[in-house]
Order: sequence, then C-alpha cells, then structure tokens
Amino acid sequence: MCISDACGYEEAGSSTYVCCAGDTNAHFGLTDYCNMLEDGKKCWTDASCLHGYCAANGAGWVKGQCNTRNSVGLGGSCYNGSNPMCKGSTKCAKDQVDGEYICCHNVDSYLDKQYCYGMADGKKCKSNAMCSSGFCNGGGIFSTGRCRPMYSEGQRCYSESNDECHGGSCYRSTKDGNYKCCRSTNRCDLWDGGCMKGFSYCSYYGDRLG
Repeated sequence: MCISDACGYEEAGSSTYVCCAGDTNAHFGLTDYCNMLEDGKKCWTDASCLHGYCAANGAGWVKGQCNTRNSVGLGGSCYNGSNPMCKGSTKCAKDQVDGEYICCHNVDSYLDKQYCYGMADGKKCKSNAMCSSGFCNGGGIFSTGRCRPMYSEGQRCYSESNDECHGGSCYRSTKDGNYKCCRSTNRCDLWDGGCMKGFSYCSYYGDRLG
C-alpha cells in the first residue's frame, strides 16, 4: 500500500507502476497515472502536471511534456513547437533546419514546419528568406543549404550564384572563372578574344570584351 494512497504509472508511456508523490492520481483512458508531475515529465493531460500545462500533447492524442507557461525567454529551449511556454510575443520554432526548438521572434513556416527566420550565417536553411543575409547557399525544397553573407560590387561570389550578390549579378571576371559581383556585363561572342564563348563577363574586371 502507498502512504499517499495513490498509485499509478510514473509518467505517460512508462511501464513502471509506483506510489505517487502527490495524494491523487489522474485517470486517462482506463489507466491511472501519477499527477503533480514535475516539468520535463511525459504527460497526456494538463491535469497530470504540477504547473497545469502538458505541452504539445495534441489535446491528449499524443504524449506531451509537463512545462510551465510563459517560462522561457528569447533564445531559450522550448518543447516541440509549444508556443505557450515562450514569454511575451516570442514563439517556439526550430532555430535551423533539423535544429532545436527555441523561443524566438519572426517565426514563419516552410513546408508546414515552423522556423525562426533571420538565421545567422552558418545555420542550415531551405530558402533565402530564412537567412538574415538574404542568401541560403544550396537551399531548396529537396536540399538543405547554409546561410551565407551576400557580397557587394567587385567582391568574389564563390557560389557562382546571382543570389550571393547584393546587385543580383555574379559573373566571370577572367577567362576561366574568378566570379565576382558586377552589375555591368558583356557577353563573349564569336568575335571576342580572351574569353569563353557564350559566357557573360564582368566588364569592369579582367578582360574587357570588344
């Protein structure tokens, strides 16, 4: 017999039947679970939790986690997209693709997943809009890239992508490459020398084309 006169499974999904710390247990379905569960314990309902909140439990259809509402500040860890855990106007979203859930501002969705937009350079991304720089190198629906800085006129654009340049133009500056950001370009035609036919080149750098 339990001193508290209450026994049940120690948390949702547990196979261990114990004497509960609280003086009552909570019924879910046809099963008894201990209530008054501390933050971090798995739960089915708000009633199971010491602070009255079972985060991300899908209204009882999936196992959630006991937490405290409005307890996590900006940049703090939150559970599985649970917005009520976050303080103020922040929301719970992933800090990068395949990343951790944190409380952040500027949350938006990509393919039905919530992300903290305005990601720093180096973070994993799917689209340019996710990055504070405005450039996700290699990102797409079927690929994951990294946020990278954008470059100004005359600077190297190593990805050879127009998206890497503030002016939206990344072209060759020498015959075989050396891509740079440049707004003024010339196309290498049959009568031009010192360039590869069919490619466009920065007219301010390397060979000037006729």
